[in-house]
Amino acid sequence: MADRIFTVSEGHGLWMPAGTVHGGRATAGAQFHDAFFAPERTPLGFREPVAITMTPLLESLLTHLARTDLEAAARARAEAVVFDVLQPSEHQFALQLPGDPRIDPIAEALLDDPGDGRSLEEWARQLGTSDRTVTRAFRQATGLSFARWRQLLRAHQALLLLSAGHEGRPSATRSPNRASSASPPAPGWAPPPSSPRACPADARCSSSWRSRRGSPPSR
Repeated sequence: MADRIFTVSEGHGLWMPAGTVHGGRATAGAQFHDAFFAPERTPLGFREPVAITMTPLLESLLTHLARTDLEAAARARAEAVVFDVLQPSEHQFALQLPGDPRIDPIAEALLDDPGDGRSLEEWARQLGTSDRTVTRAFRQATGLSFARWRQLLRAHQALLLLSAGHEGRPSATRSPNRASSASPPAPGWAPPPSSPRACPADARCSSSWRSRRGSPPSR
């Protein structure tokens, strides 16, 4: 979404302000669950997407709010409790994309194949520039060194594959985009269409949470 990649792991969710344009990929068998909130009834001050901790209580409340037969008063009471218990996660699982034409080809190649083992020097030669330029560009664009940025990208992929049931140290072979689901997914990849979509302009939304294994919410 925009210049960042969020990985939504088991037990976490993602809060997105109204109008946020986003797209994503999910593991096979994943299901998306969304809860929308009107801005005038939303006291939270999040101005940008933020990962949230999905406690059992919060998950139950959001599942309750997915009902279509709730009266307005009951919905308002449940939403008030959601805002009381909703907290940003200590780990945001967000990866900053460079957005710098000097190094975007590197980022795009690694997003397509995080297991690409080419060194900084090899990338610099391929791009016809110096390793110092590449290093400086990564620092300026992401705040990280090339090695650290690639390490975090692979961590996103590993987290996603492990949550899909893979064990050990998975080999990073595909792009880890936003993975947002409620039910534990089956192993393997099945990327849905990744064309951007936006949260409605008249609603803030906590979008697509992943439940703890073995306790998927029902709708």
